[in-house]
Amino acid sequence: MKVDLKGTTFLFHVRLDTEEREKNVSIITNFYRKNCTNFNFIFIEDDSIQKLPDVIEFTEDDTYVFSRNSGIWNKCKSFNKGIILAKSDILIFHDLDAILQPSQLLTTIDTLLKNPEYGLMYPYNGLFLCVKKEIKEEFSKSLDYATLDNFFPKNLSVNYSDGNVLVGHNNSVGGCVVGRRDNIIKCHGYNPHFIGWGYEDNEFPRRIHALGYSVNRLNEPRSPLWHLPHDGIGSSPKAENPNYEANRQICTFVESSSKEKLQEYIKTWSLV
Repeated sequence: MKVDLKGTTFLFHVRLDTEEREKNVSIITNFYRKNCTNFNFIFIEDDSIQKLPDVIEFTEDDTYVFSRNSGIWNKCKSFNKGIILAKSDILIFHDLDAILQPSQLLTTIDTLLKNPEYGLMYPYNGLFLCVKKEIKEEFSKSLDYATLDNFFPKNLSVNYSDGNVLVGHNNSVGGCVVGRRDNIIKCHGYNPHFIGWGYEDNEFPRRIHALGYSVNRLNEPRSPLWHLPHDGIGSSPKAENPNYEANRQICTFVESSSKEKLQEYIKTWSLV
């Protein structure tokens, strides 16, 4: 039976820089279409040319936006465009390389709907599990969550690998976060001053919390986020982002600022 996600919207920032990431977006969208119902996809492709329409088939419930950008990608601007386009009360900010058990998403959605003071909630317990390419290929054939769950590692220490799965983190804030659209808008969504990779996922929950909204995590056992590999020609090391240090400084500023100071700071950008 498909999991009813209660009209929730998935938001995807899209930059298809490798062949493996193209495979991932197909795997992820097909997985949720097979196992869930009552949701929408919004794709914001942030690139110099359109690629996504040649990779997946859209349905009448999908929204696709092409945002021409020949420079470094800006996930935050893309997500903000999606926040405005979305009509649902609950939004899932989802990376192109993550997979979550649908029941984890449903529990998270229910919790957010019942708690108007919540801003964000992570639909996993912080455990970030990286699968090798062969496991991804096996999963792509079944699109059955049990295929991944069968490889759940016995040792959950960070950097432990059993040859199939690497434990990348046990308190991650990356990959996927779910939020209440009303409270996210009050906080002006994501911070578009972040350019490229680095610290945008850390700043977002800290600012939301500092502005007065609860940020929580699903604390159920065996509720990880699975990460699909995406290396290949076109990818670049994260540390090569020339804006990495500037991104770090933004995050440090937000962490050290008062609520009043942040209320003024978020006026430096708008969602539209």
